[in-house]
Amino acid sequence: KVNVPFLSGYLERLLIENFEKNAMKGRNGMEWVMDRIKEEDSSNKVKQESSDILTQLETKFKREAEDLKQSMDSFFHKTQANTSPL
Repeated sequence: KVNVPFLSGYLERLLIENFEKNAMKGRNGMEWVMDRIKEEDSSNKVKQESSDILTQLETKFKREAEDLKQSMDSFFHKTQANTSPL
């Protein structure tokens, strides 16, 4: 075993600095991944909300179209009943 005090202090500082740099890189990497996940989640929520709105509009449109068709049929039948044959 070789005991070189000035060299062990230097190596210890070098290892600590290297550890700190790598820890910061790891933290930045994890934050980047978390941000991407949040963005994707937000995008999916917007897509789902848009899909829900389109579904609601489609349902309402179909309902209104059916109501209009029934009103037109009713009007047509009343008109037919009120006209006298020639």
